[in-house]
Amino acid sequence: MSSSRRAGLALAGIVALGAALRFATLGDQSLWLDEAFTRRIAADPLGNMLDLIRRGENTPPLYYALTWAWCQVAGTGEAALRVTSALAGTATIPVAYLIGRQVASRAAGLLAAALVAVSPFLVWYSQEARAYALVVFLVSASLLFALRHDDEPARRSLVAWSATAALAVATHYFATFVVLLEAAWLLRRPAARRAVLAGLAPVIAVGLALVPLALDQRRNEGAQVGDASIPSRVGDLAQEFLVGKYGGPVRGLAPLCALLIVAGGAVALARAAPEARRRWLVPLGIGAGTILVPMALAVVGVDYFATRYLAVAWVPLFAALAAVLAARRLGAVAGVALAAVFLTVSVAVPFTPRLQRDDWRSAAAALGEPRGARAIVVNPDVGFVPLAAYEPEVEAPPGPRFAVSEIDVLVMTRDGRAPHAAAPAPGFSVLSADRDPTYVLTRFVADRPRAVEAARLTAPPYTPDPNGLVHESGP
Repeated sequence: MSSSRRAGLALAGIVALGAALRFATLGDQSLWLDEAFTRRIAADPLGNMLDLIRRGENTPPLYYALTWAWCQVAGTGEAALRVTSALAGTATIPVAYLIGRQVASRAAGLLAAALVAVSPFLVWYSQEARAYALVVFLVSASLLFALRHDDEPARRSLVAWSATAALAVATHYFATFVVLLEAAWLLRRPAARRAVLAGLAPVIAVGLALVPLALDQRRNEGAQVGDASIPSRVGDLAQEFLVGKYGGPVRGLAPLCALLIVAGGAVALARAAPEARRRWLVPLGIGAGTILVPMALAVVGVDYFATRYLAVAWVPLFAALAAVLAARRLGAVAGVALAAVFLTVSVAVPFTPRLQRDDWRSAAAALGEPRGARAIVVNPDVGFVPLAAYEPEVEAPPGPRFAVSEIDVLVMTRDGRAPHAAAPAPGFSVLSADRDPTYVLTRFVADRPRAVEAARLTAPPYTPDPNGLVHESGP
C-alpha cells in the first residue's frame, strides 16, 4: 500500500472520530445564554433577522443566515441549531491536514488533523450554536490557500484565498486579524503584490459593507469581556486552548499538555533545518499575531480580548506545533500523547456535568408548573433569555409591585456552590431546595397571594438587580 493511500485511510479515520465527537452528543447539553439569542434569530421571520442581529449581536450575519435557513427545515431544537457548527468543525479536520502537509509533511498533516479532531476547545465550539466553529473553518481554509499561493502562485489559489477570507470576515470580525496578517505575508514579494492586492479587494469590500453594522453593534453589551486583568485572561486562554472552558475531568491536565508541547517542541527544534524552521514560522507567526494584536489593543483601551474571539488563532498555532513535533520521532510521540489527553477530556465532557454548559433545560423542568401566580428570580440577570427557551410562559413582571403566592429563586453556579436563598419577601417560607451541578433552586410559598416589590426580589450571591426577575401567571 502506498504512503499516500495509508495517509488517506488514516485521515478518514481521524475525520470519522472527529465527527463522532461532535455529532454523537450534539443535542445533549442545554442551550446557554448566547445560543438562546441564536435561537431567537433562527425562530423569527427572515425580515426580522438582520434587525435582531443589529440590535442584539456583535458579529456579522453570515453564520446566522446559514443557521436560519437550516432551521426552517430542521427546527430550532438544540441539535438542529448546532448542525452548522458541527459541520464546520468536522470540515476543519481535513483542512488542518492539508495545512500541515503544505507546511511540512503528511505526518505533520495527520498530527494536525488529529489535534483538531479531538481538541476539547474545538469540539466545544463545534457543539455551540454560535459563529466560532464556522469562522475557524474559514480562516483555516484561507491560511491553506495563502500557503499554496505563496509556494506556487496561481490564479486559482489566489481566488480561493480571496473568497474564503471574505467569507471569514462576513462571519466574525476577528477574522480580519488573520486575513490582514496573511495579506501582509503574501505582499512581502514585490512580484506578487499587484495580484495579492486584487485578491484583497473583495475582502476590503466586505469589510466596508459591514462598517455600519459594526458601529450599530457597538451599543450592544454582548461583546463585553468583563473586569478580569489581561494576564488572567491570557492564562484562561492557554487553559481553554488546551483542555477546554472548564478544564479536564482531573486537575493537572493543562500543565501536562504544556509540558508535552515544550518538551516535544524542544527536541524537534534542536535538530531542525533552517528551511523547515522558516516554514513553521508562517502559521506560528499568523497565529501568534492574531493573539498579540488584540492584546495590544486591549492595553490601550480597545478591549475585545476574549478567548472565544481568539479561536481564529487555534488552527494556525497548532498546525505549526504539529509540523514541529512531527519532524522528530520523540516529538511525534509527544504529539500523539497530547492528542490522547485531548481525546480523554473530550470524551469526559458528556459524562461530567461540571464540564458542561449551564443546564437551563433541567432548571426549567425543575421549576415545573406554578401552583398559582409566581415570580421566578434568576441570576445571572440575563438568565431569563435561555430560561424562556424552555419555559416560554415566563414574562416581565406586571409592575413594580404585584401579588404572588410562590417565588422560585434560580442561581446558576458551578458545582452547586451558591448558598440557598433566604426568604425574599415577608410571609414566604421554604418549600424545597434543590442543588444541581450547574444551578441551585430554592422554592418559597405563602399561605395566600402576597404583594411583593420587584426591586427587592434578588438571588444570592449576586448584586441585587430587578432585571433578573420574570413573572408567570398561574392556572
